[in-house]
Amino acid sequence: MTGTEIASIFTGLATGAYDVSATGLTVTEERAESVNFSDPNYTGGVVAVVANTGQNQVRFQTLQDFAGTTVGAVTGTIHNELVNDIVSGCEYQYYDDFSALFLALQSGTLDAVVTDMPIAQLAVARQPDLMIFPETVAPDSYGLGLQKDSPLTDKISAIIERYTEDGMLTESTQ
Repeated sequence: MTGTEIASIFTGLATGAYDVSATGLTVTEERAESVNFSDPNYTGGVVAVVANTGQNQVRFQTLQDFAGTTVGAVTGTIHNELVNDIVSGCEYQYYDDFSALFLALQSGTLDAVVTDMPIAQLAVARQPDLMIFPETVAPDSYGLGLQKDSPLTDKISAIIERYTEDGMLTESTQ
């Protein structure tokens, strides 16, 4: 098991340095050109996390209100691309890890962070001065990343299918 920045995972898979990446990788057609993906092991959404200013001081009413703001994302993710499809005029700052990303939000360097729902839920649970913006930015699915043409792809997908059918996977992602 190796801790690796998201931006390096795809290179590691393509060069054979890794057999499997079990991190939350968003499945896209572009990424699938260089690596295999298992069947999705999580389906959810990409959300924005903002400072919790209290119920009487709502800064953002809709996703369009993020135009002209500074939004943070982890390097190597596609979250900024998803926001660009919906909101124009955002400035992006990229961070190598989630700790630095959320610290920048808490310090006021960023107006919002764009990330996957499970990461957002964990951050908000640990940092009550943050909140998840109620409108989902985009749907999202994770899959395990594997080397191109890996014989493990079908085996891992079969395990995911079995755990999905018996409800175990659904229980573990709630």
